[in-house]
Amino acid sequence: MNSDFSGQLVTLFGGGGFIGRYVAQALLARGARVRIAQRNPHSAAFLKPLGNLGQTQFAAADIRDAASVARVVQGSDAVISLVGSFANMDAVQHQGAAHVANACAAAGITRLVHVSAIGANVDSAAVYGRSKGQGEAAVRAAVPGAVILRPSTVFGRED
Repeated sequence: MNSDFSGQLVTLFGGGGFIGRYVAQALLARGARVRIAQRNPHSAAFLKPLGNLGQTQFAAADIRDAASVARVVQGSDAVISLVGSFANMDAVQHQGAAHVANACAAAGITRLVHVSAIGANVDSAAVYGRSKGQGEAAVRAAVPGAVILRPSTVFGRED
């Protein structure tokens, strides 16, 4: 993705979360229109004043529900998926990642960033690593040019 996002619509799954708030802020500062997609979009309302009038949208979507994911990616120029979980790992990190990638592929969206985790591996003995690895495989299968990031432990002031 280039650094000039002026007027482009970026759908951000998990935009109101720990990492998402900073990604949203950076995108808004670069002129993107940002659609925050999460189960409870009202919990991300604190992001609204970071953008100009009409620059921020909020949409209800559950990453575990393919139809809601497909609905919110429509019209997007790019999609970023930041959703992770220590509960329901397969449903969120494997199936949820597949829903996002498949929705992007169906909508013709090739600019997808998927945040995974260090140690992601489909053969991992740990459910967390295995579900992250399966999610990466699903993303690569649906959107071969997707960018997959594998951060280590992430922490900060909001912990």
